[in-house]
Amino acid sequence: MKTSNKLLLGTGICIVLGIFSFAFIMRGAYQKALVNPVSREVRIDLKAVKYLSIKQLSDIHFKYGKKFEIEVSRQYKDSLTIDYQGDTLNLNVENVGETTIYSPNLPILTITNAEKKSTAEKEIIIDEEEDEYSRFDFDSTLNSGQIQATFLSHASVRLYKCKVNNVDIKTQKGGRVSIEKSEIKNLKLNLANFSSLSVAYSKIQTKNVILGDSSNINIRGKELQANFLK
Repeated sequence: MKTSNKLLLGTGICIVLGIFSFAFIMRGAYQKALVNPVSREVRIDLKAVKYLSIKQLSDIHFKYGKKFEIEVSRQYKDSLTIDYQGDTLNLNVENVGETTIYSPNLPILTITNAEKKSTAEKEIIIDEEEDEYSRFDFDSTLNSGQIQATFLSHASVRLYKCKVNNVDIKTQKGGRVSIEKSEIKNLKLNLANFSSLSVAYSKIQTKNVILGDSSNINIRGKELQANFLK
């Protein structure tokens, strides 16, 4: 075989091998992307603090985590404001959207609504008579020992399958608190006027519940009804 033919044959083999190698590499990269897609959420580490003050507009979920973190949408992470003042962490998540906070032990919470402004006049348009509530869910994985929170806005608070020693919650006018399938040693609630409390199929050892005027209470479960309403 002529030298020129050998060179052509060798070049052809190299090209074919190169095509197959490239296809193999691309296939591996594609499969890796499927296994490890870029998450739409991002977690940000937080310093452990005693008090946590949150300014928000959207819903917040509290879940158990081995370390103190906040999870937000990746596209809004630059809108998150984190400010430490001594043993207090101030979080402003009004432009972040739905938020999840992970913690082995929840700090003492104070939660307020951020100001809703109209795009035209830039005036506050929050109306206390409107049925606008922010939801706060305490996840079933959260066994933090205590949940202590003050809500300074229209809030709908839900404890579902939580197992904690102490719950101390204070709401403003029209607050909603729901406790379902939870175990609580000491329950302390201070609910303002026009509030509602729903407790279903839960075990509560001791309680101190203050309901404001025109509030309502709904208890489900025979044993719970007999003990809770004493």
